[in-house]
Amino acid sequence: MKKIILIFLAFISAVSAQLNGPKISFNEVFFDFKDVIEGENVSYDFIVTNTGNEKLIIQSVKASCGCTAVKPEKNELAPNETTKIKVIYSTRGRVGKTEKYVYVKSNDPENSEIRLKFAANVIEKEITGSIIFLNRKLFSVNEVAEGQKLNYEVVVTNRGKKILNISKITPTTDKITVKIDRQTIQPGESASLKIKFNTKGRSGLVTERIKIFSDAENSEEETITITGEIVKRKN
Repeated sequence: MKKIILIFLAFISAVSAQLNGPKISFNEVFFDFKDVIEGENVSYDFIVTNTGNEKLIIQSVKASCGCTAVKPEKNELAPNETTKIKVIYSTRGRVGKTEKYVYVKSNDPENSEIRLKFAANVIEKEITGSIIFLNRKLFSVNEVAEGQKLNYEVVVTNRGKKILNISKITPTTDKITVKIDRQTIQPGESASLKIKFNTKGRSGLVTERIKIFSDAENSEEETITITGEIVKRKN
């Protein structure tokens, strides 16, 4: 009889130890968005509860990729208190089945890190308007002498079904000038964008960008990057 009592007391002690301290619990650790159209932002709230008897501190919430935004409503929960962790997934530029993870760290001594998981099947959006396509988006400058004038050409093509209208082309520096032979591009046709980069007065590592704004359905803003090194002339 004494042995049974000791076993019972040990069991009670173990259960009591598990209940002591903060304890993080979720309504679920996996959510499936199922079918979503490419370009949509979808969101879900994971519900987190402190089922322990001491204050729970959510120390960090990190996603497995930059396409996911996570934000807890509260970082500290009293016993039995509940909050939400919102997960926002941007499907822009992503097609097909995908799985992503969110890692939640807390002061729960038994589960210091919980991995949340969500899935989605991103369906490619049917585009009926204009589609902008650039044959090149990056130009590398490899130890060019300061003062040299660089010339580039980018072919801008409309791969869509409606007219593409280029509204504005903006370089990040007045050292770059741009000229496009037409700003209205018919479906299946192309335009030539000429770029001139005067490196006079520039030296060292450079990164300059040219932004192209249009009414394209697939991308209202495209970026061309010129990067590399300009070597200063010796006197």
